[in-house]
Amino acid sequence: MIQKTTFAVILVAFSLFFICFTNASPVELTPRDCGDVAYVKFDGHECDHELEEHGDCITGEIHMTEIKEDCLKVTGQFNTGFKDGCVYEYQVDGCDIEEIPSGLIYSPGTCAYEFYVKGSIHDIAGKTLKIYRDGECIAEKCIDKVE
Repeated sequence: MIQKTTFAVILVAFSLFFICFTNASPVELTPRDCGDVAYVKFDGHECDHELEEHGDCITGEIHMTEIKEDCLKVTGQFNTGFKDGCVYEYQVDGCDIEEIPSGLIYSPGTCAYEFYVKGSIHDIAGKTLKIYRDGECIAEKCIDKVE
């Protein structure tokens, strides 16, 4: 009887060790979203005819990677559509409008940038990103999650 009990205790201990240290539990103990990626690609077709005539259409890409729970790494670069002396802002649906720092703007685009924001890919995927110049929306595009 003692042998059966010892064997059962060892089996349970090994199972708990395996589940805890390999995160193989059928119940999700920690989020596994880290590494999820979303992107926005502006290819110049989002702007209206007047902006297109003046060569002011925005082109470039933004990539968002979930690096840990509730933290996104945002990287990207705009190639065209930015002029010196203008105020540029961006907005994701449901969020406040944020200013794009003037130090990033090197006409006709921006330098490559990287920053971190609070949130997750699930919070932003499927929402629209809008770019404003001097308070006027000049481009908007849906944020797509990479599957």
